[in-house]
Amino acid sequence: MRLERATARKVPKSKMANGAQTRNDASPALSQDGPILCTVELFGTARLLAKTAKISLVLPPQAVLSSAFVALAGQLPVLVGPVIVPDRSKLTRGYACNINGLDFVRDPRFKINPGDSIIIISNDAGG
Repeated sequence: MRLERATARKVPKSKMANGAQTRNDASPALSQDGPILCTVELFGTARLLAKTAKISLVLPPQAVLSSAFVALAGQLPVLVGPVIVPDRSKLTRGYACNINGLDFVRDPRFKINPGDSIIIISNDAGG
């Protein structure tokens, strides 16, 4: 049996392993005029307070991260104060937000795309 030798090729940084564009690329394929469906995954204290690990949100077109926090606070008001600041625009200092397991984001103006997974974890999570 003959095995062919694999060759490595450099993939541009603007492409992820599955061929999708990274979040920093402007792409018409990622834009949408209708509502945006995304998922929020909670870990640590946020999960304990919410008594759920995952929640789906429907956001308005052109939604940004702060839109997701407003919607999340509406669905899970117990998170306002400990996890989401009272004005609902961002997370409290003790929490971090990751998008799709790829990018840690603090900018409340970060655009949310359909199908995004927003992960909320405590800054001191880990072992």
